[in-house]
Amino acid sequence: MKIFSDFLALILFFAVYWFTSKTHPEQAIYIATGVAVTVAIIQAAVILYKHKKMDVLQIINFSVVVVFGTIAIIFHNSEFILWKPTIIAWAMAIALAISQIVNKNGLKLILQKEISLPEVVWARLTYAWLSFFIIIGVVNLLVAYNFSQDIWVKYKTFGALGLTVVFAIAQAIYLSKHVVENKEAIPVNDGQEEGKN
Repeated sequence: MKIFSDFLALILFFAVYWFTSKTHPEQAIYIATGVAVTVAIIQAAVILYKHKKMDVLQIINFSVVVVFGTIAIIFHNSEFILWKPTIIAWAMAIALAISQIVNKNGLKLILQKEISLPEVVWARLTYAWLSFFIIIGVVNLLVAYNFSQDIWVKYKTFGALGLTVVFAIAQAIYLSKHVVENKEAIPVNDGQEEGKN
């Protein structure tokens, strides 16, 4: 559900930018950003209503989108919009790094209810995503400052999403082996041990 809502937010941003760029090219990025900020607020409200709290990554994403988007609109400065994806990516990398330093694996805290993995695999997974976030932040700036705004919007909507999906699939393939091995390592109580002390 979260993936769908994030994808919907990206599509709305792109659609609004694309249509308004035809009639108001200088305002298109700000109008689309206003939509992104509104969607982020609605998503946060829904998450809080349903789950009563937001995880660290959701808080980072919400805060950066709302703060940087609002500042960009108020001061009419697209630099804040161009930097937003990079700040989000690097903030997530920093959050994962801190979680490792304090021995509180961030990904494990978020995903341990979904999958069970050995500690060493959780660490590898964290470092892999940490590296990915750093790289994706750099790539965003390279596109933002070396290509047109239209190309950057297309990259933000489809390019970054595509890279993330490909990376996630690669991670899933790697993890599938370890998830199976970990499950096989868990003893199954089929009732034969009942009554024994």
